[in-house]
Amino acid sequence: GTFALDLPGDAMVTGTFNNTTAYPTDGEPYRLIITGGSGGYEAATGVCDLTVSISDEAFGSQTQSGEFRCDIFS
Repeated sequence: GTFALDLPGDAMVTGTFNNTTAYPTDGEPYRLIITGGSGGYEAATGVCDLTVSISDEAFGSQTQSGEFRCDIFS
């Protein structure tokens, strides 16, 4: 898939992501690859890792929460 990440000011980075597991799981199942952007980040490259925590709720539902960390080079 693709993503866009807003940064302070009018800046943005964009790129692609892949799910590295066949189903949602705890840990770092997503890696976002930064391939460009805008607002001074037109030539940005880098990577973001998304860490996810999953908790099972009643009636077969799940709650997924997490945080991501990005290393951006421009």
